[in-house]
Amino acid sequence: MTARKYTPLFLLFVLLSVFGIAIYRHALLSTHPPFWDAFSYVQKAKNFWTAVDARKWFNPLDLEPTVRAPGTVLMSYPLGFSQNFQDFYFRSIFIPLLLFVAGLWVITGPYCRDTRTSWMRVWVCLAFATLPLFYHFEHSERIPSTSFWGMVDCYLAGMSALACALLVRGVSDRSLSYTMVGIVASGFCLWIKPAAMVLMAVNLMTWIVCAASQFLQKNKQPSCAKALPIFWYCLLSLIFFCVIYSTVFYLSMKSSYLSQENWNVGRRSMELLHKEWFIENWFPLFKIQMHTSLGWHWSMVLLAVCLLTIGTKNISVTFPDIALSVGIFCAGLWFWFVPTGQSQTRYFYPFILISVTLCIPRTLLYFSRLHEKFAKAITFALVGPFLLLLCLLVPADAPPMLQKIMGVNLTSGSLKEECKQAQAIIKKSRVQQREPKVYLFWPDYLHGVFYGAAQYAKLIEPQLPAFTPMNAVNWVNDSVLRFSDIAACDYLVFAPLQDPAAQDEAVRQKEVSSFFSEVQLMRAVLSKYPQSMGLEIVSKNALAVARVADAQRFLEFLEQLRSEHRWRDIFNEANGPSRQAALLDVGVE
Repeated sequence: MTARKYTPLFLLFVLLSVFGIAIYRHALLSTHPPFWDAFSYVQKAKNFWTAVDARKWFNPLDLEPTVRAPGTVLMSYPLGFSQNFQDFYFRSIFIPLLLFVAGLWVITGPYCRDTRTSWMRVWVCLAFATLPLFYHFEHSERIPSTSFWGMVDCYLAGMSALACALLVRGVSDRSLSYTMVGIVASGFCLWIKPAAMVLMAVNLMTWIVCAASQFLQKNKQPSCAKALPIFWYCLLSLIFFCVIYSTVFYLSMKSSYLSQENWNVGRRSMELLHKEWFIENWFPLFKIQMHTSLGWHWSMVLLAVCLLTIGTKNISVTFPDIALSVGIFCAGLWFWFVPTGQSQTRYFYPFILISVTLCIPRTLLYFSRLHEKFAKAITFALVGPFLLLLCLLVPADAPPMLQKIMGVNLTSGSLKEECKQAQAIIKKSRVQQREPKVYLFWPDYLHGVFYGAAQYAKLIEPQLPAFTPMNAVNWVNDSVLRFSDIAACDYLVFAPLQDPAAQDEAVRQKEVSSFFSEVQLMRAVLSKYPQSMGLEIVSKNALAVARVADAQRFLEFLEQLRSEHRWRDIFNEANGPSRQAALLDVGVE
């Protein structure tokens, strides 16, 4: 009987393991090192394990980079640092998935009182394990994507969803064990990312609402026979909330992690996101963002279940799930739209997973109560997406159309040429024993490959030269091209404009009114006049690498370009007299 009881869990474990193997095979195909945010998590892990190896007491919250939390190490490199970044990519996808499924399993426990419901629990967990937000690997021109592997947003989302599930289960069973683990998991989220402060409040409010609902239904028996009296359960839980939350906040505020300097950097970054990356006609992008996060198919399923079960007597959930789920979902939309910015869908992920987690018990009960003749159809409908996604994970390059339908991006190993371009510069720098400067004109995924190659090479072999990546975006100052920085570089990396008409249009545009316009103009002239500018095109794919062959001619061309166009005030300030002197110094050198 005991073996039969755990058979559904064993099957879930086996199927998720197969899923994990398929994801790992994709991660092994990746050739580019971590970059931008992902690199900072690698850097944090290396510094953490270096400090551990030193066998001296240290505060993980004070390790560089201090803007990154030490809790990310449990996902990035939990057993020690390794040069194998592919394992890090795999964990950034699979660990969040496991945390989320664990949360679904925990919260549905009190409602599985027969064999049919226990098996339906497995199918529901497998179904929602296919939420698109987990499956965004590498950049692809063919498939839209809102994130990529190496980020911690899904890790934070999975941990916060698990914490919420534990807290709700704790209230349902009046179990201090579940509740305490949930509180610790919720507090730990702050050591993954500062944005977790909002999620900690969300989880606390969820627990308060669930506990109040239980308190108002004193005559209702809890799902666990060893339950505490509601008064003592609530009192002890609140004390534990206060202890854990206050401890986490105190340690964070007293460290460099949540220092005033880091607060200012974070606030300034959000300001720049709103100012420089605002999208006027956003709705077309919003539809893509929602489809690649929650998926329109799962959105419709959850909405239909909630509408069909309102007021249904045999669908009895022990907490106000619909109200909580809708409220948290709306709070997540506000947090995404207002404080963080339109382009940052990843800040919405935790709210999606918490909302889905709260809806799962009702979904499970509804599907379990359907007439038996519908059971096979429902099972197929739930398992179908899982099997389809597994089939897409098997080949190295799944059909893009099917990936778009599912809202996922399973691209891996697509950036080999860009990696070769970056490695060629590193190889030459080591032959010449000189570290060149390389200017990256745009902070996107492709340019990030160059940034990651240089920074990762320095991290792994700090005694050898690589190259110094430079760009206009530092998330502290307004983004603007500084010609003195560009003129000081040995190489320029840019996405060439292939269309001659687009080149001419950009060059003819006399008014350069934004950072994007500045970059577009530079792309046009670099594509149209490389030799006239004193440049030599070293390699060209999706990105072109140009070497500054004649520094004086390049300097003169920049000055001519500056005089022929009308620029923003901020550009004129950044390229004012002091910058002109810097340009002259570059020319003298």
